[in-house]
Amino acid sequence: GEVFGAVIADGLYRATAQADRPVRAHAWTAKAFTELLDRFPRLLKNLFALTKRYMYLSRDRLRMLATASVEHRIGWALAYLAERSGRPRGDGIVIAERSVQRDIADLAATTIYTVNRVLSAYERRGILTKQRGRIVLLRPLSPKKLPVV
Repeated sequence: GEVFGAVIADGLYRATAQADRPVRAHAWTAKAFTELLDRFPRLLKNLFALTKRYMYLSRDRLRMLATASVEHRIGWALAYLAERSGRPRGDGIVIAERSVQRDIADLAATTIYTVNRVLSAYERRGILTKQRGRIVLLRPLSPKKLPVV
């Protein structure tokens, strides 16, 4: 359900997307996409809303990366992943990704070693449990009220 890519009129898009599980992707040429926008004005409104959402998310994340402590950034990444891909389970929310600690490190702009240290501290405090390839949040994390390590 995620959107990625760009419509570039006269240039190359120098980025890639990588899936960690099988996905279905759709692609259009810039010309075909422009024709779709002309034919379906609602698509243009939806694209604008999506762009605005990503712009606000990027601004807030950049501000957080520039000003927040690493523990806060890791807590935010945990809350983000729990909301985006977590699955409720009787004792908490399971975040099961192929490389969950690497994902957290990438989102929080830190190293996997720092992530492991902070997650271990959270585990000692009963906030989560770490298992191979998954994290179980035992208490919901609010990005505004993150525990201090």
